[in-house]
Amino acid sequence: MFADGDAQPPVNIMPSQDNIDVRIVCDGRPLTEYPDPENSTLGENHFRRYVEVRTGQHFGIQVNLIRGFNFEYAPFVYAQVELDDAEDCSCYTFPKSSLNHRRGTILSTQNYTFKEVNYKNDATGNWETFPYKFGALGMSKRP
Repeated sequence: MFADGDAQPPVNIMPSQDNIDVRIVCDGRPLTEYPDPENSTLGENHFRRYVEVRTGQHFGIQVNLIRGFNFEYAPFVYAQVELDDAEDCSCYTFPKSSLNHRRGTILSTQNYTFKEVNYKNDATGNWETFPYKFGALGMSKRP
């Protein structure tokens, strides 16, 4: 049993806002998301959720512009992902001109999944691509 008495875990509870939805996905499917037990918020439009994963599991961050999203006067929507306070980020642009829309309102859901990040290898000077992968969490007991 889960805290709310249901036999099944909560599914996809990350809130959507303004017809924009973000999910953590593995094997093409969104992971079950759990609320922050402390119910903390990180500020306006920032949410903290937890997922259950295995160390080494590859994942993606899927950004969805849900049907009905309105560009208003903007020519594009810019999505940016930063992980673990990294100096670099991954970016994607949803251009209004290439989407099926009527007066700026999209007629079908559009999505993009961030799956990897590029880093410059300082030793070789070459750029290398690394897939997003969950690392191990460590815990230690303090005396």
